[in-house]
Amino acid sequence: MTQTISACLIVKDEERFLESCLKSLVSVVQEIIIIDTGSTDETLIIAQKYGTVSTTPWEDDFSKARNVSIEKATGDWVLIIDADEVLTQETQEKLLAFLEHPRLQEQPIVLNFFRTGEGGGTFKRTLFRNRQGIHFIYPLHEILYRKEGLISLDCPHLSLLHHPRTQQERKLKAEKYSFQLEHLLRENLFPKENAHYSKHLGDACTTLEKAQKATQAYAQAYTSYQMSQEPQQDGFYREILFKWVQGLMFSEENDEKAVEVCQEWVKVFPKDVEGHLHLSYSLYRVGQVEESLLVYQRSEELLSKNPSQNFKVWVGLGRCYLALEQWDKGLGYLLKALKVSPQSLEVMLHLARGYELKEQPDTALLWYYKATGEIISAQDLRAALLQGNMWTHQECLHLLNS
Repeated sequence: MTQTISACLIVKDEERFLESCLKSLVSVVQEIIIIDTGSTDETLIIAQKYGTVSTTPWEDDFSKARNVSIEKATGDWVLIIDADEVLTQETQEKLLAFLEHPRLQEQPIVLNFFRTGEGGGTFKRTLFRNRQGIHFIYPLHEILYRKEGLISLDCPHLSLLHHPRTQQERKLKAEKYSFQLEHLLRENLFPKENAHYSKHLGDACTTLEKAQKATQAYAQAYTSYQMSQEPQQDGFYREILFKWVQGLMFSEENDEKAVEVCQEWVKVFPKDVEGHLHLSYSLYRVGQVEESLLVYQRSEELLSKNPSQNFKVWVGLGRCYLALEQWDKGLGYLLKALKVSPQSLEVMLHLARGYELKEQPDTALLWYYKATGEIISAQDLRAALLQGNMWTHQECLHLLNS
């Protein structure tokens, strides 16, 4: 029997994106439920062409509005989508057939679609079985929850495309959310709630370019999650570690702490390549080059079945070997990385630095020219290289003193 899907949206003043979202659903879902929370533009007119529309007053609670839409769903599956997202063509063609898979029958399962847009991509909980006690919790940055637990499955072949917002729109939204999150964090929260809101406060502060405040929020999220005694293998815990490390590295004043957090990341997620890459780079930044080299080699092993993704690993190995003055090995790895990304300015400048350290100035000047288009003398090369902001403190010293 063919599985049925109810698409559920909550909207307010979404005339710019809504129609493209709804058009991407009509060939896949059997029901579209739209909850409008107070639109003053053409949103309602657009929505009424495609689905069942209800209006409800906005009560500063995303979960409450989401749950109203779920309660109206009659399909076997519920698809949660935002007005500024669309199902990709591939997903429209494959989704219904995929839902016939025996593994997906009669389980409280959530399918995570790969959501792409500005800033790359991430998995988002998008589709779940109806009538399994699954609902949303938290008034802000709502998440799916089931008292007895959820089975979650990443589906890289099922994807959403997110329409980018302008930088001004993102900052206005982050300002609003940061105010609300700070208010929520003043309440007497359970540790898990504190971790949730602190992490999202860190995200808002990152958007607002408040780096120190963001790092503090991620640190609080980490501490609260540890206190919550939730399973550490949870993807949310990984996200906290990832964001915290990013903040620590950006500040450039907490490299030792970044190493500590990365070590926790790799301990909990031993097969996570991203964790190994962050650990290896943070070790490199504090001057532990041989330790960094070992972790990069471990990353290369983890990626052995997919060497096309080895670009960051080979760049890291190249830098390590140059720091250890094993010129040929270092340059060899950088050249391998360049084959993967032939236009990489980063790699070309590392090659210029490597050949300069190896005392082959003509080759170094050639790579510098390829990277920058500038013709300079051999005498000026080191000074020119030092003007870049891509080197670690140790790499600058290496250029100055060798």
